[in-house]
Amino acid sequence: MTRLLMRKKSKLFMPIFNFKNEYDEIISFIKDNDYYFKNVTFLKNFNSIPKMIETDLYFENCSFSTKNFEIGDSESFKHLNLPSGQSISFRYCQFKNLSFKDISNIDDITFEYSKIKKIEIDASSQLPASLNFIAETEINTVLLLSLNLTTNIIFRIDRLDYLEISQLHNSGFLSIATYNGVRIIYIEEFLNFDYFEMDHIGNKSPDAGRLYMGHNRFGKSNFNDSDFSTYNEFIYLNNNISELTCSDCKWKSKALNMTASERLDYFRDITNLITNGSAEFQKFNRSFLDSLLKYSNLSDKLIIIFSKLISNHCTNWLLPVFWLVVINLTTVHLLNLSLPAKLIPLHDITVLLNPLHLNTHYSNWGVIKGNLTSNFIALDIISRAFNASALYHLVKTFRRFHSKSQ
Repeated sequence: MTRLLMRKKSKLFMPIFNFKNEYDEIISFIKDNDYYFKNVTFLKNFNSIPKMIETDLYFENCSFSTKNFEIGDSESFKHLNLPSGQSISFRYCQFKNLSFKDISNIDDITFEYSKIKKIEIDASSQLPASLNFIAETEINTVLLLSLNLTTNIIFRIDRLDYLEISQLHNSGFLSIATYNGVRIIYIEEFLNFDYFEMDHIGNKSPDAGRLYMGHNRFGKSNFNDSDFSTYNEFIYLNNNISELTCSDCKWKSKALNMTASERLDYFRDITNLITNGSAEFQKFNRSFLDSLLKYSNLSDKLIIIFSKLISNHCTNWLLPVFWLVVINLTTVHLLNLSLPAKLIPLHDITVLLNPLHLNTHYSNWGVIKGNLTSNFIALDIISRAFNASALYHLVKTFRRFHSKSQ
């Protein structure tokens, strides 16, 4: 017979029962201790909590020695009239590997101020109505794998080293927030149909961080107060974020571990995501246009290059000012080469700056109007076009908030 032992913090050993099988042994052990455990170290034989508990179960300042601790049952008991509506609470507890089986009859499981090395929730998990990891709980690894989530899971934890969400279909409520960041994030083939949020995400560890987001449909998700630029390795592939809301987030714009076409898709998505007109928007819009240059036709390439040179894509107001002065001074000089009476630079630069100017506005027009050359007419037309474009770029750099259609 297997003997189940627990050890109190006072180092006293307590033998607990001898039963025909371990499952009955654990249930009887919990009942005989009135569903309440405090300051207890559980030995390796105590490796699970069955779903057939009859009242609320409470653990405080307990540690679990078993390598793999399960909550719930692997077998289905649908033919039994199981008790329901109970809660299980863990405060200041320590676990190694923690997994969940069928615990769907339980209403709430909460972990507070606890330390857990690894949590795995997968296709075999049938979860309680509410599963909460809160109040400065520390977790090394969270795995959410091949899961159809229809209940509520909340992570409001102090620290998380590795987060993996793979092939998860969320029709419930999934919230992940860390106060000291997540060093490695892997999210792939995640489909969100209801509510998903991530808060305070970023790598605050001195070790190198990695973030991978691939082939996800985030739906109406929320990312808040997160810094994705802190990840040394950053990969973003084929995600749908058209309904995603992002507030006070920073995204990585340099040293991306992606191909040129993948970077183009990434910059396009983030440009559409973040607040139009903000400094972050301007940064990603520049990166998007720079990446687009490689895939554009000749006419689009010329437009992008001109925008880059004239104002760095409407983000640097000094550039159009510089070009307006230089180009118009040069234009006045070239015009004077073919005129019998010279233009006055200061006066006639102000004339050229107005794309709708009349020729009669030029100085000495009465003398030069009878001696116009084709060079004069061509330079006048070219200067009008250039000044109109440069002035547009100058105005747009001062318009911090402008519509995306412009």
